[in-house]
Amino acid sequence: MKILKYIPSVYFIALLFSTIIYFFSKLNSVNILLISIIAFLIFISAIFYFFIKKTDYKLNYFLGHFSTFLSIYIINFFLILEIGTKSYEQLFEDKGVEYDRRSVIEYVNYLRKEFNSQAIYPASIMNAVFPYTEDKNYKKIIDEKGDMIILSSISNAKIVYCNEYGTWQFYESDNHGFNNPNEIITDANAKNITLLGDSFTRGDCSENRKDIGSKLRKKGFNVHNLGYPGGIIKHNVIYREFSKPREDFEADYVIMLLFFLNDIDDTYFESKNNTYKKYISNPNFNQDLIGKQNKADYLQIRYFNLVTDPNIIEKYQANTEQSKKSIKELFKLNKLISFIKLEKLKYKLMILSRKHRITKENTNKLEIYFEETELLFKQIEMLNNEVSQRSKFIIVYLPSFQEIDYQVSYYSDYVSNRLDELNISNMTLYNEFINYDMDQIFYYGLSGHYSDNGYQIATEVINKYLKDLQ
Repeated sequence: MKILKYIPSVYFIALLFSTIIYFFSKLNSVNILLISIIAFLIFISAIFYFFIKKTDYKLNYFLGHFSTFLSIYIINFFLILEIGTKSYEQLFEDKGVEYDRRSVIEYVNYLRKEFNSQAIYPASIMNAVFPYTEDKNYKKIIDEKGDMIILSSISNAKIVYCNEYGTWQFYESDNHGFNNPNEIITDANAKNITLLGDSFTRGDCSENRKDIGSKLRKKGFNVHNLGYPGGIIKHNVIYREFSKPREDFEADYVIMLLFFLNDIDDTYFESKNNTYKKYISNPNFNQDLIGKQNKADYLQIRYFNLVTDPNIIEKYQANTEQSKKSIKELFKLNKLISFIKLEKLKYKLMILSRKHRITKENTNKLEIYFEETELLFKQIEMLNNEVSQRSKFIIVYLPSFQEIDYQVSYYSDYVSNRLDELNISNMTLYNEFINYDMDQIFYYGLSGHYSDNGYQIATEVINKYLKDLQ
């Protein structure tokens, strides 16, 4: 029984060490202010216990504190169960959509038969996980790749890239794997536009040639769409590697479509990449990727053939059962660790924290992950310095589903203010999008990429902005 009296002290000491570890280790993730405040309050409440003198008060304080923590874990448990929560597919099926549940590989194989062509591939081949890292063919591909970064899909192919709303879509890539026709100059007297940005710029989930770049071509512009998923650092690298070296296409406007909160995360993680660091530290550094497209295609095709080779599993069959067992045990352990760390609850709090207000009176301090936000604007400024030597740089703010649905203008206003301070031309689609119903911007009014109509509305706003500049 004597041991029991030490339980409260052990409990609070454990809390103290846990919060200290949290503050001194970001664990390569983006720190959220709301979660940090809660951790700080836990730290203070744990210290307070040791200043209580009376034993009865200490016991009552421990029981109340422990009961609160137990309640939090119960909430976390039910969040994990997600009782009553429908999957993304079910939400669309409730709208009457016949959701295509084939995998990307199955759809690629289907298209290859339909078009009688092998030049059909997924969009991000090198992102596919290959579990047998000791395989000599895998090692050879990785060794040949070295520190070369691949920033586009396979060239001159049909690229399958989205099944967000139940229908697989693909685009026809240009000579460097981007979503363009190979002949991008259709009118020698027209203004030239280079587009930068993530999957929204690439046109994810739209039908072939219905992305913003294609729609701007119909407005009379020559457009070079360099959209590819990633953050600002990657967009800068793509511009340096695939736009600046082109002597046949001098952009009058370089337009970057900014998906703010997503780009904050992507830019932060890109800043940790050693190869990207070379681009950041040296404005003249490049890998001549525009001249290495054949190598990029060759590596991606070999990697795709490797990860989809049915003989691979058979080859490693002897280790398969043990691997499955190990993975299963690891999965169980990870789930337990995730539960202890309240990852599900922290994720929900992170989503809530993203609704925090950003006021014009407080433009120098973002209420969520300040350090990462400053990094993003620093990279934007660097990109502007590079682009503005040759072209007019313009940033277009893309509002998310939640911003439009809840009519939250804070992020848009904040970004506009910051860009004005940097003397960077900018515009926002937020003020236009809030005039429409959600199903006019997103397929079936559900969260995701913009619909064809949403991309069309965006194109009209951008077109008007550019016409006003002329």
